[in-house]
Amino acid sequence: MTSFPAAARRLIAINIFTVKPGTQPEFMALLKQTGKANPPAGCLSIQLHASVDGTKVLNRSEWASLEAFEKRFQTDGSKEAFAKIRELVERVEQEMYWLDEADVIVL
Repeated sequence: MTSFPAAARRLIAINIFTVKPGTQPEFMALLKQTGKANPPAGCLSIQLHASVDGTKVLNRSEWASLEAFEKRFQTDGSKEAFAKIRELVERVEQEMYWLDEADVIVL
């Protein structure tokens, strides 16, 4: 398989939030509002998925680089917004992956 230079790779961050009972709709709304009001530099896309049972939210975000991901909370607006979001969370699981353009399958 052909390998692309590091600049062609994207960082994929997957966060699974276990939210406090009954707060999934509010949590989703806050994440959407925060993403639109304070789009982080280097963030290419954000996808939110609500679990069927109402207890979790999966956040898949694609980033231009690891550095961009690490700087995502450095603006004052982001810090304040995420403080509110954290109040609704019981647990967070996070995984990060590299996405190489050669591994993308378009159907």
